[in-house]
Amino acid sequence: MRRTAFTLIELLVVIAIIAILIGLLLPAVQKVRAAAARAQCANNLKQLGLAMHNYEGIKNRLPPGMNIPISSASGAVFPSNSQYTSGQIGMPPEGNIYASWMMLLLPNMEQDGLYSQLDMKVRDAGAASATAPAATVLNTLLCPSDWLPQRTYEYQGKFFAVNSYFANAGVRSWFVGNATFDGVFQINSRRTMNFISANDGTSNTFMIGERFSKDDKWPEVTERRGWAWASYNAVQDNMCGTVVPINYTIPKNAPTPPGHTFQDDRLTAFGSGHTLGANFVFCDGSVRFVTLTGVADLPTLQKLARPADGQVVSLP
Repeated sequence: MRRTAFTLIELLVVIAIIAILIGLLLPAVQKVRAAAARAQCANNLKQLGLAMHNYEGIKNRLPPGMNIPISSASGAVFPSNSQYTSGQIGMPPEGNIYASWMMLLLPNMEQDGLYSQLDMKVRDAGAASATAPAATVLNTLLCPSDWLPQRTYEYQGKFFAVNSYFANAGVRSWFVGNATFDGVFQINSRRTMNFISANDGTSNTFMIGERFSKDDKWPEVTERRGWAWASYNAVQDNMCGTVVPINYTIPKNAPTPPGHTFQDDRLTAFGSGHTLGANFVFCDGSVRFVTLTGVADLPTLQKLARPADGQVVSLP
């Protein structure tokens, strides 16, 4: 008699073979997806680098990391502090508006309409609506490998879309009271490409890098970002430093919740969801994947972050 169906044993063998094939294919598929995400991230940074160069070509300077109005009255528009009184933070180059470097780049990113909708006369340009201009999700500002459980967040009644990319503020960007002010960007900065070229060189200096906003020890870091946050306390949302290595996370033996010492280091850390490093666009517009993830790498990482320390370093 001719058999017209599989036996149970044959069916189990077929299922086992299919499961083995899926197991073999899955890592390859994941690698392809990871490579595509890393390439998309690199392209995003390339576009931001081009926008920076276009801005500099028009203004003859780079945008400030954060443009903040100045007031000598403590607690007013700008707090009275040692950085201001010592001259480390100067007058706002863009006048009396509140704007992050990402907000100022919008016209150079073909986002003129969105730029015109932002009310930069008030600090933190969000509004009590998920449809506010500041809540507009911009894919150019998001790495596909970043941790993005939400793309917009509400804070104190204002809505903001998040970002994956942070400007280079030198060694320490946050907290402002402890910042080193030795990077390319800072509050009310006015760096020029000529300055960088005449010192360590544009090909040896970070412009913008990634920050991976997931930390198992401190989930709140996920919300500490927003391309339209603009105030004295918003440096944590759009500028990073190199006080810790790439991909630093809060140590597992830190208290819960971690104290400000750990929080400040985490908020200043470049990093990514890619394997073994993070993408950076350098001041010459080139995008490179940097793998300086160890404590021993910090001297090299910090040389790349400081545009005028006289210590030139080249990556392979």
